[in-house]
Amino acid sequence: MLLNLTGLAIGYGYLGRGRRAAAHLTVTVALVCAAFATGAAANPWPWRVVGAYWLAWQVADAWWLAAGTPKRRDVRPVAAGLVLVAAVVAGLLSYGAAGRDAYADGRAAQADGDCATAVDRYDQVTGPYELTLSPIVARAAAARAVCLEFVAAGVIERMGDPADAIDRLHALLDRHPFDPLAPVVATELTRTYLTSARKHRDAMEFTDAIDLYRTLLADRAARPDRRLVRAELAATYFAESQNLGDLTTVLADLTLIVSEFGDTPVAAKAPAAVAAAFATAEQAQAGPCEMLPTLDQFAALDQRLITAIAGQLPASRARATMQCAVSDYDAGDYTGATPLFEAFLAAYPTDGAAPQAYSALIAARVAAASGIPLPMPPPYSGNTPGDISVTFFNDSPQETHVLLAGPTAHEFVLPACGGCRAEYSYGEQTCPTTEGRPAVNLRLPAGMYYFTTLPNPTSDVATLSDSLAVDPFFEHTMCLFVQRG
Repeated sequence: MLLNLTGLAIGYGYLGRGRRAAAHLTVTVALVCAAFATGAAANPWPWRVVGAYWLAWQVADAWWLAAGTPKRRDVRPVAAGLVLVAAVVAGLLSYGAAGRDAYADGRAAQADGDCATAVDRYDQVTGPYELTLSPIVARAAAARAVCLEFVAAGVIERMGDPADAIDRLHALLDRHPFDPLAPVVATELTRTYLTSARKHRDAMEFTDAIDLYRTLLADRAARPDRRLVRAELAATYFAESQNLGDLTTVLADLTLIVSEFGDTPVAAKAPAAVAAAFATAEQAQAGPCEMLPTLDQFAALDQRLITAIAGQLPASRARATMQCAVSDYDAGDYTGATPLFEAFLAAYPTDGAAPQAYSALIAARVAAASGIPLPMPPPYSGNTPGDISVTFFNDSPQETHVLLAGPTAHEFVLPACGGCRAEYSYGEQTCPTTEGRPAVNLRLPAGMYYFTTLPNPTSDVATLSDSLAVDPFFEHTMCLFVQRG
């Protein structure tokens, strides 16, 4: 009976029932093979029950057979049975321990990212150690599948489809966030992102590279070295600025570098890159008017970017603004020249060209109002550049703003005349006297002058444009009044 408790039908042999022993051993082997073939560990309890019943049957059958045979006073079969049962139990325990060790080795290898070793150990658990009927068999099969998915993602990346590899790694992490391999998968996900981004960057596919770097920084599943990724992203923006050639892109990239990635090594190169772009832009522009929008782009940059051109940018803008205004003036575009002269004087009031800009502005406004082309007068030098006296009087209770241009240019305001007539009717004697009228005296060189008055915001009186011939040896007077009718 003890001999049959081994499950090897040895008791039948001791009882001299060789055929019975062979038959039972054959059934035992068949059960073992069937258990292997059907994956008994996946549903172990039926097999445990079958095994227990089969073992109990052998013991009971041997006991029944032994009951009909003469008794022998021999302890050797009992001792042998005990030894064999102990050996079988020890073997089963060792078998289970070996399965658990193989599983543990696989998990350790998987945690290290060594899926080749892990799969080999898991294959042992799901193969030779299937009949442990332990839950580790199913766990080994699941862990093996995780490793194979991980390996497949790497193969797909090497075949040239990193986007698919990234998707697969993401899916793997979503399904198995607590698997020992998860940290390795996250690290591999980061590496795949970086490898792909670097390839795009080296191929000057900067938009694709930037998208990948930014996606990596925002990807919670990956485990990036954020300092490294930010440095490479900043370097990609810098490479784009140096290779695409479009000034707007160049300045936008360099601005982004100092504003968002000011702590990266490449940020220190941005001011020099702006200076190089500035020099290139100056050489490339066809004329001052074309250069102005470009200079405005540079002037609007972050102050950290223009440190290398801070000394030359204002002078360049001043020069281009003045030259563009003069160009418009010489072409007869007085309306276009006027705001340019105004902008120059507002931005650069102490520039050496300011007197010329002021006289040109006056002449441009007079020419635009009168419709008469005027040569550009010399730089403004005050209201007494000549010897001929010209006096303007105001016979109106409203202040009058006058622009005068000819051989020289002048701007002055005639104060309001208290007590003067608001207006004269047509045909009525106007400005009967200049006594007590507000006046401005100019001393001008001879020549033909044109003047215009500027609109008074408090009055509906129309502006006046007229001319004045200034002759030598003659004192000129001009009285301004309002006449209706």
